[in-house]
Amino acid sequence: MNLIIEQSKRFSHLVLNHLKTQYNLKIVKNITNLDHTKPELIYVNCNRIVLNNKIVNMHYRTQFDEKNYTLMLLFYKNIHFKNKNGINVCCFDKRTKQSLEKIKEIGKLNTTDTTDILVLGRKYINRQTKETNYNSMDMYCVYPYKKTPLQLKLKKETTENEKTSLFAHNLKNMAPDFDIKKNNVMYFDVEYINDIYDDFKTFPISKDTSLLFMIGFYDNYDNYTNYTVSRLNNVCEFEILEKFLNTLYNKIEVTPEKKIFIVHWTNADKSIIEKALQKYKNLNQFYNKYCKPRLEYLDLHKLTKMSISSDSYSLKYISKQLLNIDYTTDCKNGLEAMCSIIQNEKLISSTKETLTLMSFDSTKDVIQYNKLDTQLLYYILKHLLK
Repeated sequence: MNLIIEQSKRFSHLVLNHLKTQYNLKIVKNITNLDHTKPELIYVNCNRIVLNNKIVNMHYRTQFDEKNYTLMLLFYKNIHFKNKNGINVCCFDKRTKQSLEKIKEIGKLNTTDTTDILVLGRKYINRQTKETNYNSMDMYCVYPYKKTPLQLKLKKETTENEKTSLFAHNLKNMAPDFDIKKNNVMYFDVEYINDIYDDFKTFPISKDTSLLFMIGFYDNYDNYTNYTVSRLNNVCEFEILEKFLNTLYNKIEVTPEKKIFIVHWTNADKSIIEKALQKYKNLNQFYNKYCKPRLEYLDLHKLTKMSISSDSYSLKYISKQLLNIDYTTDCKNGLEAMCSIIQNEKLISSTKETLTLMSFDSTKDVIQYNKLDTQLLYYILKHLLK
């Protein structure tokens, strides 16, 4: 997690310097010292910047009242957005929305009940068109903040019998041919290095350093297999994808059933594996011709949300609530796995020793974390179908 903190600080520093240099800005220590007759004055607090609208208008070619101010949030992350009536609106998760409720600077601005917070991220991904803008300084993207508190809807509590009955019903509707007892099921999880690491040499243009690190899968017979890269590069990524496709094809060849079910948690795993395959023409063609027609991806996360009430739907939380299983690995989530592997790769690159990612105990710990993820998919299914 220290990697994320360091990268976020570097990103915020670069953004602030970019704005200061371009518009000759000066920082004030107290937000109440801002003066609209002096638009060069700005207030900075961690990842938050309060700018006079004259600066916003110049940078984004907008036409806001220059007696007022805009709050800009700096996020070292990829910003997903939807265009609504000509305005790019951020699509934030529940946790991010809750954190925005606590931003004290909002109350100091002269606004109505709703104000648009300007969001500046690494790059911007249009959820409707899938197009990506890699220039962090080039996209006017907002989050419409409402001062009224969010109304939380209470979910009806369900008994254990109601949970399992509803789950079985939903599973039958989603995947009529699925049978947990058959050998045509793979419990699947990938570990992925997204583009959280950037050397910022091309700032404000962000780089895409996304790579697969590991593909893990588990079956009904307590067999776990993983394909793990030795280094973070395209050659090693190609190798593990090729091994995975060979395994899939062999499974298809010896399975009498028409379908191979790939059970996973959220759509991310399917999206990640198919996006990685698209980088390699021959592999992608093989997958689409010989594997994909026989595969059916089963999103257990979606199925669980349809069937049971929970405060959270993370795999870790559901496993604890349903099975009373805790993660025993040092790695507790996918973000920690990514940071650990990136730091190991940086250490390899900085030494003259002949090392691979498997030279590190933390990599082996991530493998155990992945193994538990795949096993829990099976355990949750088994529990809810009992």
